Amino acid sequence: MPLLVVYSRFSRDSRILREAAQSLGWETLRLESWQLPEWVDANEPDVAIFATMPDAASIAESLSKTLLGCGPDWLPQLPITFRRRNVELTTLSKTLAKPPGSFIKSAITKHLSGKLWSADELTREAQRLDPDLLVFVAEPVTFLVEYRCFIVGLSIAAISPYRRFEQLFDETRPSMNEPSTEIADAEAFASMVVTSPDVVCPPAFVLDVGLIEGRGWAVVEANECWASGIYHCDPVSVLQVLRQACIPDRPRTEAHERWDFAEHYARAVPR
Repeated sequence: MPLLVVYSRFSRDSRILREAAQSLGWETLRLESWQLPEWVDANEPDVAIFATMPDAASIAESLSKTLLGCGPDWLPQLPITFRRRNVELTTLSKTLAKPPGSFIKSAITKHLSGKLWSADELTREAQRLDPDLLVFVAEPVTFLVEYRCFIVGLSIAAISPYRRFEQLFDETRPSMNEPSTEIADAEAFASMVVTSPDVVCPPAFVLDVGLIEGRGWAVVEANECWASGIYHCDPVSVLQVLRQACIPDRPRTEAHERWDFAEHYARAVPR
């Protein structure tokens, strides 16, 4: 029977996913420390994890698992027809010499929030961060709507909007009044990206797509499925994605070599 492990930090999404797992008859565990309870088999073959880095990596290691996800190069190397804007991967220190007004964010995690940074703001923020932190420097564009897609096996398992014009996701509302045609367009574009022969994807991950004003549908970014908000996505479907993103450490496979997220994190977020 599958095991869902969530970190001790309580959240709406961890509660929803745990309740969904229990409804399926899964074992579930909210981990309060790095010590696994006696009833947990550290070599359990079928595990799903929902936690953020670096805690997620520690949980995976304790269960002899590897978490999969896109590395920092994935978005900049995406064909421009899917990005519809220039995106450069560089270090935080190198951004300080660039002209102000670019959209800048950390390539992995939320160490540097994404926004248009002025030179003074970025200089002050950089004082608390490692100069070798990997960041994206992107051409400023306006995303009118944005959708989250949980991808497994190059198929969309679940989809939900999280921003529509000035409206942000609100967990107290059952929907964002998104029209069915818009959902269909988002699904069609996301499917085109992940099935393109020019794009290589992990077995399971999150793909955020959006509608750029004046340009059309584009990829916003890729995220690790086991640490991403689920918004209005079907939690049962999300759980199936999480299972495929958590694989045994051994034997090492091509998936380990290309998508081991702990290795991507170590490269992108120097300690």
